[in-house]
Amino acid sequence: MSKTKKRGANGAAAKPESVRDSLGVINMFLVAGGLLLAYHFFAVSQSAEPEYHSGAARGIVVVDSKAVLQGFMDVMQERIAEGQQFTEGELNMSGQDFAVEYMRAVKKYRDAGFLVIDKQYALGVPEASEITLEIGEALGLVVTPTADPFAAPALN
Repeated sequence: MSKTKKRGANGAAAKPESVRDSLGVINMFLVAGGLLLAYHFFAVSQSAEPEYHSGAARGIVVVDSKAVLQGFMDVMQERIAEGQQFTEGELNMSGQDFAVEYMRAVKKYRDAGFLVIDKQYALGVPEASEITLEIGEALGLVVTPTADPFAAPALN
């Protein structure tokens, strides 16, 4: 009996399916996260519902992009846990589609004349300026924005 290793198309040892699937999921999340970060570096955005975003911070809205990305990752993890199979290309496309839809949702606010800031860059966010839940809803995601860093700690 000879022991031979499976070889891929290029002659290298073939990777087990679970490793390839894991690498594809990680790659998809990296693509989605990278596109979100790129958007924050290259675009300034604003809001489409001025009646809900008024007060001292009128004209500025804040979105927690990390929470939105986490909502997307949770959906993808659920789909994978349910046994849905993805190729690496499908995972990459899914991440890219998410990033495009995220930018469209945020663009709606920019086009309405609002400046959109990522929550990680804001020290204090008035509740009326927070649009994370609205963005999540527009994308069909359940999102949980990060806590207010200035909230009083709970006393036991």
